[in-house]
Amino acid sequence: MPLRLPRLLAGALFALLSLLVPRLVHAQLVITNKTTFVRLDNQGRETQSEHQRRGLQPFGINLQDCRDNQRLRLAITVSDVTPGDVIEAWATDQGADCSDSNQRISPVAKCYQIRSVNIPALANTTAEISVREAIAGLPGQQQLDADGCRRAQAKMSVSVQIMLFRGGTTGTAAGKDTLELPVKTQGPVPLAGVRVQPGNGNLGISFQNVGEAGVEDLTKVYAFCDREPKPAGGSGATEEIVCDDAGTVTDDSGDVVDAGDVDANCRTVTTPGSGAGSIPTPGPGFADNGVACKNAAFTAEDGSRITPDAKFQATYACGEAGGTTATSISAAPIDNNTIVAIAIAAEDSFGNVGELSDPLCQFGEETGDFWNRYRQAGGESGGGFCAIGPDGMPAASFAALGVAIVVGMSIVRRKKGSR
Repeated sequence: MPLRLPRLLAGALFALLSLLVPRLVHAQLVITNKTTFVRLDNQGRETQSEHQRRGLQPFGINLQDCRDNQRLRLAITVSDVTPGDVIEAWATDQGADCSDSNQRISPVAKCYQIRSVNIPALANTTAEISVREAIAGLPGQQQLDADGCRRAQAKMSVSVQIMLFRGGTTGTAAGKDTLELPVKTQGPVPLAGVRVQPGNGNLGISFQNVGEAGVEDLTKVYAFCDREPKPAGGSGATEEIVCDDAGTVTDDSGDVVDAGDVDANCRTVTTPGSGAGSIPTPGPGFADNGVACKNAAFTAEDGSRITPDAKFQATYACGEAGGTTATSISAAPIDNNTIVAIAIAAEDSFGNVGELSDPLCQFGEETGDFWNRYRQAGGESGGGFCAIGPDGMPAASFAALGVAIVVGMSIVRRKKGSR
């Protein structure tokens, strides 16, 4: 009988601990704005991604988001917060459960830490996720800069896992919630078969579309115009100041007044490096489909292709075509008889613009406009295919003849000078 009371107390204590321990170890952590989180630019101002503006993939990450060094502000609620609790963010692109310490700190870990998040736990708080850290991936904590964003894995799904740790310990997380981020950082491949034909104040661009039949994720094609093209310097280009020697000057008696140590006409001379470009001159003999050229604005310093960013688009965009089956764009406005460098690039549904096509140079001219040429050749717009011309021939026959004459005039005129 005397032992019964201690046994009862022990049983009660065990029952109490059974209720308390899970409460101390486990907590509920919830990200409350998974599909409506706020995006911040690198100055901390609220912003939107390009695909958000278009209503496409509102929660995804594209190349420009990485280049802009965006952060994602997540709203978090935590139940049963205790003193010393901390919130950390970890990520994986391999489907791992980051709450397991083996996936964070062991030699075979598949999770990497987003170091921009390590904050005291509160019942209601926010965490700002660095886009660059989130998509950096393994191996370990590589830091991405604006150029490095292009070299991130082309397409993946990143699981950002927000976790609560009791008392700052690094064992198993006491609470966790996950934000799944689709990531795509490379746009469509460069378009091929590009031709640039002259017009009156515009240039007509045609190309082979790779978006047909779902072969490529393509929603838009942009034209880019460099209206004052300068040759690409190539790799290893150098600049030096060169001055002409004033020469030896003597007076009337033949005595030397200046031995030529005075320099004149100083100027900067650029010596092109390997792979230097050139810009053609407009005139007779110029190819009707454009001439391959290599301008500095559309060629990277190492000679590689450029992937346009937002600043590049704002500077050089001169036309666009939507849809997945477009095969032509009109680039305008263009000053006639002035060489323009042209390149195009396609955009995908994430808002990623792909690499530029090889640049072509072309110039506009008044007679480059088809209808002007057609009218100058005597063509008129009839009232329809029922109109009858001389000798009872349909007006459509005259139109076809006019097309042949105009095209022939263009080819002869442009090639005449090359003979």
